[in-house]
Amino acid sequence: MSVEDACKDAVDKRFNAIILSAVTTIMGLLPLAIGGSSLFAPMAVSLMSGLAVSTVLTMVVVPVVFNVTVNVQGTVKTRILGENRKKLKSANQGA
Repeated sequence: MSVEDACKDAVDKRFNAIILSAVTTIMGLLPLAIGGSSLFAPMAVSLMSGLAVSTVLTMVVVPVVFNVTVNVQGTVKTRILGENRKKLKSANQGA
């Protein structure tokens, strides 16, 4: 299984649980946000915003960054191994 397929599979498996927990928490904080309290309303809005942003990061950004990182790592490793093989071949031919 490729890294891209593994990322898609992981997001598919955990999507419902992550989205449901985020949405229920945001809905639970909604009365505090619209309550008009000078202490609890800003706190609820910041919690709701942070939870929404972290959910998007968890579901979109983290798998994409992981996939890109693994692909770049594989490319760098391939180039390094290719250069080392060329050096070994030229050293063996010169000896």
